[in-house]
Amino acid sequence: MLAWIQQERDRSMKVDYLLVWAANAAIVAVLPAKLGWSGAPLLIFLTYAVTAGIVLTLAEDLRYATLAFTRTDIRSYLKVRVGLVAVFGIVPFLLGRALS
Repeated sequence: MLAWIQQERDRSMKVDYLLVWAANAAIVAVLPAKLGWSGAPLLIFLTYAVTAGIVLTLAEDLRYATLAFTRTDIRSYLKVRVGLVAVFGIVPFLLGRALS
């Protein structure tokens, strides 16, 4: 019985990881490409990167919303997430602009 429970828990964890990766891929690749395809300027993409980075951070733990004002490590983590969206999303954005 315990082995079955462990197997079910492992399976649900795999699904959770796949959903997180799919959401990150959509936020970092698909949506910037659609922004570029629509002809949006670079400033709109940078605004999107900041918003998406904040949303991704808050999606992990909602307590980060209040802790970001008091803890520097949370602010640094927030900046890293924004930077990752900007760095990895610029290529799909530029490809979308080139193809439009």
